Amino acid sequence: MATSGQSQRSVKVAEPDEAAHSLDHPSTINKSTSTGPYQDATTSPQNRDSQAAANLAAAKPIVLFAAVFLSTFLMALNGSIISTYTYITFASIFSVGALVCATAPSSTALIVGRAIQGIGGAGVINGAFAVIGAAASPQNRPRECSLGSQSAFHRFYINLPPGGLVVCTLLSLTIPEQIKKQPVRGNLTNLVTKELDLVGFTLFAPACIMFLLAMIWGGEDYRWDSSVIIGLFCGAFVTFITFATWEYFRGDKAMIPPSIARKPLVMFGGFTSFLQVGALLLLSYYLPLWFQVVKDDSPLMSGVMVLPTAISQAIAGITAGKLVQVIGYYTPWALLGCIWTSVGSGLMTTFTGSSGAGAWIGYQILAGAGRGTVVQMPITAIQNLLPPKEVSIASSQIFFWQYLGGATFLAIGETIFTNTLRSSLKTYAPGVNPQDVIDVGALAVRSSAPKADLENVLRAYNHAIVTTFYLAVGASSAAFLTSFGMGFQKLPKRQAPKKSKGSEA
Repeated sequence: MATSGQSQRSVKVAEPDEAAHSLDHPSTINKSTSTGPYQDATTSPQNRDSQAAANLAAAKPIVLFAAVFLSTFLMALNGSIISTYTYITFASIFSVGALVCATAPSSTALIVGRAIQGIGGAGVINGAFAVIGAAASPQNRPRECSLGSQSAFHRFYINLPPGGLVVCTLLSLTIPEQIKKQPVRGNLTNLVTKELDLVGFTLFAPACIMFLLAMIWGGEDYRWDSSVIIGLFCGAFVTFITFATWEYFRGDKAMIPPSIARKPLVMFGGFTSFLQVGALLLLSYYLPLWFQVVKDDSPLMSGVMVLPTAISQAIAGITAGKLVQVIGYYTPWALLGCIWTSVGSGLMTTFTGSSGAGAWIGYQILAGAGRGTVVQMPITAIQNLLPPKEVSIASSQIFFWQYLGGATFLAIGETIFTNTLRSSLKTYAPGVNPQDVIDVGALAVRSSAPKADLENVLRAYNHAIVTTFYLAVGASSAAFLTSFGMGFQKLPKRQAPKKSKGSEA
């Protein structure tokens, strides 16, 4: 059974636009909005928020299940029938999800919209890089990939006009096929039964889901040594071994063909993406939380204060893409990016309540520039070095590692944060019950904690948040080592056209 903390979770839900902002910035999610430090959620005036939180908690496994299933299904589908209309379909689904989120009257509707966005977004991201690989020339792919790999927080309504423009533009264009594919019409049965690895799909997705649920529930809803968590880990391990065995015997028809997965570029590129994107999302979650709790800034201002990360990541990504295009080597930039992210994340562990703007702006610029430099390099190398028929499958594997890294590191980070907060409260504020502080949530801690203990409670929160940054430091440092495994091949350049004899004369 879930602990009492789970039943007391609530989300600040006022207007649809505010709810949309809270879900776009997960750090604004509050575990309780009760006004007293020890007030039970069932007697709180915001009882409706507790019900909304219960809906969020109940929907989490469903959304997780749908997201992982879609990403693995697209891994199987991507090499078979990706085409203009497939991409348009997923772009349309993403726009519909954005519309649902923008008009959501409640957190439940917002969850549904987010799930729809996830379904469309998985296809959009995979398809976008497949389009780049097919339409861009080899020497321009590093630059185009750098543009496609940058992202920033956005509001839901903003997605709608660009989404419609993209669909209309694609309808008027013909995207060249990298490899010749059989027409789907008339061959659908053969495609589903022989080309798609449905058995691998049904094995791989449950393995990921059991692993992620164990990471999410462990230490929060269940003890780590409980039968539920141990059972989930054992189930994930056995299912994954079964999946790996099946893929080995299926060969090139597998969802993850061993001949592609064992290539150093794909293997170590996936490891690097797993570590770097996981660290990126970890900082993206806990850095706004630090601004809101420790610096006492509003959710809106915390979003403004993380702009140095987004801006530096975008500028560095585009610059690195251009440099790879000119120089031809990708691994040195990946290594440099890992160094920057390690140093930047490490400096963030020194944050205190008195840290000035110079520190948190400068450290974000360093970490963001490093992340923008390294994240795109595996895709850039795959787009240019692998045969055309392998590019889409290898790219989808990289994106899956990114999704898995984000989910895994956020789950681990939550465990580190909660456990560290408990121990820090016992050290800095021994007169305060740690469970009461955790139950009221981050955004209510200032209004709920006794004034005599508030400063010490905030010190405990600061220590818990910056402790999660050590996980980002370790991930970035490990990514430095895995980047060596991608090799030091030089990307091909376009051959200069030969001059005719007439022109030479």
